[in-house]
Amino acid sequence: MNEDNIKKLVEKYPNDMELGSKVREMYWNHRDEQYRELLDLPSATTNNPKGTSVTSQVKIEYDTTKAYISARHIGFPF
Repeated sequence: MNEDNIKKLVEKYPNDMELGSKVREMYWNHRDEQYRELLDLPSATTNNPKGTSVTSQVKIEYDTTKAYISARHIGFPF
């Protein structure tokens, strides 16, 4: 990544959180490419880029509109 790429990212993603997200995405993609090259694996495809990633991060989506209830706690009442 060179200075021109960084400047383009800053202009495209002025929000710090969005910029950080894009930088992390680029980092993981670059790292994934390095591992694939080292292990002689095929490139990630556009059809399934996350499912075939060597270093993919697991992202769990939660439905925040529902209440999650755990098992009934028996013991000291908190």
